[in-house]
Amino acid sequence: KEEMSKKGIEAKRLPADEAMRLVTSMIKNNYVAEVTNMLPNVISRGQSHTVMNGKPFYYTERHLSLLRAAIKFIGEELLSVEILDNGDVLAQLVELRKKVCLPYIFQTVMGKSEDWQKKRMSQQVHCRKAGREYSMLGKFTSDEVRQINDAIRIIALTLLSVELTTDYEPLP
Repeated sequence: KEEMSKKGIEAKRLPADEAMRLVTSMIKNNYVAEVTNMLPNVISRGQSHTVMNGKPFYYTERHLSLLRAAIKFIGEELLSVEILDNGDVLAQLVELRKKVCLPYIFQTVMGKSEDWQKKRMSQQVHCRKAGREYSMLGKFTSDEVRQINDAIRIIALTLLSVELTTDYEPLP
């Protein structure tokens, strides 16, 4: 809790649908589904209240307890994740991409462009385009690796600060 307040992350009591939209903007929906042992479409329907059989779909109390446990588990798991600046940063990020939404790290937290992300995550090395050679394809500077690790920590602390409630906004 103390570390969260240092980073400017306050505990958030959010309606479950809003909280899960926040969570799945940072964490892959399929990974949340895998950890909760729920179907990915159940998580999606609970976020958008898809109408089924004439009624909007809301998370049940069982869904909420599974989601709360999963969010806590994933947050604690991410606290121990660190990308090592050992020259194989790309491979580590490819592995992390199975769980975390990399655009959230690169674009939302780090403020980089989509083009920057595509170039850095490219498997090609030393490709030529319009007569210029791009040598940063698949490479990250030490400062960028530090920023990525900070972003992972921010995601972990944000997840640990989220509290799902059943205070849903009424549907229009």
